[in-house]
Amino acid sequence: MRSLLFPLCAGLALALGAPAPAAQAKAEVQGSPEPVGLGFAPAWHFSGYATLGHAEMRSSAALSQARDQTQSQPRAWEVDSRLGLQLEGQLTPVLGLTAQAVLRPRVPDTPAIHSLEWAFAHWVPRPGWLLRVGRTSPDLFLYADVRNVGIAFPWVRLNPEFYAWMPVQSIDGLDLSHDWAAGEATWRLKLGYAHGLVRVAAQSSGTPGDAQLDAVRLLTLSRDSVASRVKLSVMRARLDLARAPVLLALNNQLATLSAQAAALQLPGVAGEAEVLRQGLGVRGETRYYSLGAQQDLGPWQFTAEWSLYLNTARQTDAQRHYLGVARRFEQITVFAIAGRSKMRDAPLTPPQAWAAALAPSVGATAAAQATALGVAAAQAGNQGRTAQRSVGLGLRWDVAPQLAAKLQWDRTQVDAFGRALWAMKPGMADARPFSARVLSLSLDVSF
Repeated sequence: MRSLLFPLCAGLALALGAPAPAAQAKAEVQGSPEPVGLGFAPAWHFSGYATLGHAEMRSSAALSQARDQTQSQPRAWEVDSRLGLQLEGQLTPVLGLTAQAVLRPRVPDTPAIHSLEWAFAHWVPRPGWLLRVGRTSPDLFLYADVRNVGIAFPWVRLNPEFYAWMPVQSIDGLDLSHDWAAGEATWRLKLGYAHGLVRVAAQSSGTPGDAQLDAVRLLTLSRDSVASRVKLSVMRARLDLARAPVLLALNNQLATLSAQAAALQLPGVAGEAEVLRQGLGVRGETRYYSLGAQQDLGPWQFTAEWSLYLNTARQTDAQRHYLGVARRFEQITVFAIAGRSKMRDAPLTPPQAWAAALAPSVGATAAAQATALGVAAAQAGNQGRTAQRSVGLGLRWDVAPQLAAKLQWDRTQVDAFGRALWAMKPGMADARPFSARVLSLSLDVSF
């Protein structure tokens, strides 16, 4: 896939000719179709989008930055480059189909089916109501349905503090939404139930693993008008990382150690082992709350989102937010964006006294092995922490209605034990904060 993505994106950008319908307008199923007569004939529509990007990073500590955790130590052009292809079919006045494939660099050995990010049927049982069944995107953000459509937003990439931590971009299930008008605004209430599976990687090591969300329950309430949008989202789900072999092995070994330490009447070791096991978060309940708003004031656009994520493991618990400001000057847009991801709990602490406590009972060798297990568990648990803040400046040039070139400069400050999105240079410890500067160029097209 890596070898194919670059020439595909480049070819689309170079071959773009006469203006085509914008993919942004086709990225979502917007409410209910207009009524049609009895002579309705099925219709099909093909559209797509592509981004060709390059991100040049300067840092004394980091080697690379991931757009999200479905990438594994990406190279400069792999961070943002992608190709999306979408097919929509209106089979009857009230029944349709939508499929969208997104080709982009992913974690090695990711099944090809993961590239099919949308595949759903939609049915309008009555005006204002919409039922979707199949594979859709989790409706948790302002840009949930267009997070890969670069031409739909001013920046080179959506704010990483807010968007990059959530690798699940597709869920399988159903959702029901209801739209109604109130004055000049349109309101939408959406309820959904689904599950999702995604292949992710720890950036520090490149070690892959599968993360699964089960019993995903979603509620979204949004208000749209000509110049503004407000969106509230709530999610509850069960997170299962048991498909990640390294985490599962650590979890099982810590459970065994905790039980053995309790039998040896070493409650301190047993308790610390249990804390580390819970910190790995192999299985747990998750809750997510977010609020986003966007306002257009003439040539100015203001965008802000805030979220709170809570998990049984607590090592991924965080508040995240960003603010973006953009000013349009005909075909040129100048923008600034700032975001932060702040962890709610302290990082896991490696064991300090296990060797001395265990040695009299199990011997020096076994005690050293147990200590090494605790150190590895603390490191693995801390790898999921995203604690950083960034500021970015840039401009966008709308060369044509479906073609935009962007330039963006970002400075990111990463806190100690907060580098889940970064691959580090050899010898750089978790406890060391660092900064990075990234200069990004992108070409976004839709067709």
